[in-house]
Amino acid sequence: MPARPPSHGFPAHRPLFLLAQAAAIVGGLVWLLPTEEPIRLHLTWLVFGMGSAAVAGYLLTALPSWTGHRASAATVWGLVSLWLVTRLLATFGCPADLAFIVADIAFHAVLMTALAVPVLRRRLWRKVPLTLAPAVLGAAELAFASAPHGSALPVAAVLLFAALISLVGGRAVPAFVGAALRSPAPPPAAGPLAPALIAGATGAVLVGAERAGGVLLAVVGLFTLARVRHWSVTRIRTHPGVAMLVLAWLWLGSGLGLLGAALIVGAGAPAPVTVGTAVHALTMGAMGSMIYAFTARATMLRTPGVLVPTRAQQIGFLLVLLSPVPRLVPWPDAPTGHAVAVLAWCLGWACLLARTIRTLQDPAPWPALSAAREVGGRVR
Repeated sequence: MPARPPSHGFPAHRPLFLLAQAAAIVGGLVWLLPTEEPIRLHLTWLVFGMGSAAVAGYLLTALPSWTGHRASAATVWGLVSLWLVTRLLATFGCPADLAFIVADIAFHAVLMTALAVPVLRRRLWRKVPLTLAPAVLGAAELAFASAPHGSALPVAAVLLFAALISLVGGRAVPAFVGAALRSPAPPPAAGPLAPALIAGATGAVLVGAERAGGVLLAVVGLFTLARVRHWSVTRIRTHPGVAMLVLAWLWLGSGLGLLGAALIVGAGAPAPVTVGTAVHALTMGAMGSMIYAFTARATMLRTPGVLVPTRAQQIGFLLVLLSPVPRLVPWPDAPTGHAVAVLAWCLGWACLLARTIRTLQDPAPWPALSAAREVGGRVR
């Protein structure tokens, strides 16, 4: 990481993390809208909307630590504009319209270019796969938008994000654990092995080999959970910012295992071993809580060497973390259980969004996601 923050460019995490948090709330509230396609809108905002904004914000925030280069303000605000246009077209237009296709391709192409050019210039070959992530995400959204009702593409899209969380979080979470405990970072979560297994399971699901995909997911789910034993769980209880990341990681392993079991058992499986409930464990539990834990780091209180989440951020995280539970346990009245899950989810994200808005006028922190050092500005 550079000793000093880049003198040029713009802190991308601010508008993009704000969009991700707002999209999470909209993605929950679409069930209350008078629309004939709540599931499509739910995935459009919750998976692709929240996910793409969070991925863009995280990668552009990490870019200066890799290359010393920060994306320009024009690039960041261009991405914000393209994201907004894409979400509006996906919500109020036809997903197969040329305007939506162009806007979606443009967003992911601009993001990939902003990442790839400085990475290739510095010959950081290990980072090249991350620069290609936007192309994969963009292709997934276009495929989902044109998919017929009842296809396996929604499940495949969720698994795609699970693979990305496994790849990025598998290195970032143990690194943050080591930094918080002021000790060598625990070993990463097996590099590309787990994401590769998830990708293999995704391919199996797409070709109709659900049970084979389920076996792969069950194995990688258990492996994901087993990695936590190396992460000093008993010591991070006094570091809530890091504990949030580890708890989100536990949802990733649990969600993969549940989806694997659901695919193995097949149709007619009892709750919580159904594809629908397992997908919610991955989207609301793993994807939601991991994005929450990462994006919250940019607005946590800053003490020397430690990021401390505010009380509201901690309460909000617990609401998001627990929001899948009403979908996973038997509920006397299913619609009520669904409403409780949506309410907990939206309130949790509202806590974080309020904090993000409140800090927009403060000096941009550096580093944005770590308290390893503070250069310029004020420690908050």
